[in-house]
Amino acid sequence: MAKDTGLLFVYGTLKVDTGSESFARYFDGFRLDSKPASVKGVLYDMGYFPGLILGGDKTVYGELHRYSDFNNVIDAMDRVEGYFGKNDPHNLYNRVIAQVIVEANKASVTATLYEFADSVDRYSAILNGIWTIDNPSEMEA
Repeated sequence: MAKDTGLLFVYGTLKVDTGSESFARYFDGFRLDSKPASVKGVLYDMGYFPGLILGGDKTVYGELHRYSDFNNVIDAMDRVEGYFGKNDPHNLYNRVIAQVIVEANKASVTATLYEFADSVDRYSAILNGIWTIDNPSEMEA
């Protein structure tokens, strides 16, 4: 497995731009910066939060965060995301390393992200690849 780089791609409740309900605020003291970024995959609306399935030709938009004290931050993120360890059957999300595109310069970087660990069959895809807490948009059943 690739090594964690101190970078985390977020696309839901951990985005800074999610607003007052954002979980990102719990990590403000550790976040060194945040940039618009994207990955290839499909985003699904699960109600109060989204799920990402990597792959394909669709784009999911989010933020690339860089943190100090990444090991402690990622341990806390694991609890937020319901990640209990590699291949744990109780995982809500799996922590993975993936290629992320920084939107400003289209550079490809390696970052950690959380991919939904279960079937998405009963959820609606978010066609524009952008999830917001108040109004998930352009969904498909």
